Parts: sequence; structure tokens; C-alpha cells
Amino acid sequence: MQLRDGRVAVIRPAELSDARQLQAVNAAIVRADRGVVMEVSEIRPTDHWRAHIARFLHPGDLLLVAEVDGVVVGSLDIERIPVDSLYHNAELSMGVTPTHQGLGLGRALVDAGLEWSIDHEIGRLELYCLADNHRALALYESVGFVRAYLRKAFVRRRDGRVVDDWYMEWTHG
Repeated sequence: MQLRDGRVAVIRPAELSDARQLQAVNAAIVRADRGVVMEVSEIRPTDHWRAHIARFLHPGDLLLVAEVDGVVVGSLDIERIPVDSLYHNAELSMGVTPTHQGLGLGRALVDAGLEWSIDHEIGRLELYCLADNHRALALYESVGFVRAYLRKAFVRRRDGRVVDDWYMEWTHG
């Protein structure tokens, strides 16, 4: 896909060899203190990301990466709820490094995830989005997610501010 800055991005399934780069994506997002509920001290090591990727190598769930100039700069995962009566439900999580936000990668990842969800008979996705993450809220709403409920004062930022968190849902069919 063509990015807004003219470069080309590749959206593809994650591979075990992406673990180090996924760790770097997560670390960049955490250090920017935007869009993720973690502290720098909680950045997980590469082994965590290798295990995370391995969980998604079976066909019921999805883990995509966005690659620009040969470097992983974003990811999206969709993980089904592992209960037979809830197997049509899944949780979506996504992140793009701050230096690559605003280029269309988030939309490309979400669009690919929604298409995959429809193809794999997932009728309901859920996600959490911090209320001060206006860009992400706008993206999710533009593809059909709705704000279901607000978790007031859910996150305490490093500077002491508290931030609300939205639980959002998308349904198909």
C-alpha cells in the first residue's frame, strides 16, 4: 500500500523473526506515553513477543505487522474469546510507532483486520481506547466501532493526570 508520504508499506502476517521489531514498536509507543497503558519499566522483552507471535500462528486468531522500508512499525492482533459459545467474538489491539502515525498505516491494519474478521465469521470485535487518544477514536469510529461505555478515571498518567478509557464494539452480520 502507498503511504501518505509516498513510501510503500507491506501488511503481512507476523513471523517469529519479527519478535525483536515488535518489541521495538511497543517500546516506542510506551515511551511516547500515548495510546498504551504501560510504563517504561513494563516494556516486555523480546522473548515475550516471540511467545506472543507463537500464540497467533494457528488459524483462529490474527497477528499482522506493518512494514516500511523493511522495518516493522506497527501491528494489529485479533484474538478470539476461547469459549465455544463466544467464539464469534474477538478482541482487537493495534499500535503504530509514533514516527509512522498519520500515514495511513492504522487504517490499513484495521481494514485488513476487519476483512479477515468477516472472512473468519467473527461477528463482534471489542477494543479499549484511551479517551485522550482522539486520532485512534476517530479511526475506529470511521470503520464502524461504537463507544459502548466509558471507564472513568481509568488510567493515571506519569504526570498525575487521570484519563478515561472507552470500551468500543464493532459488529457484523
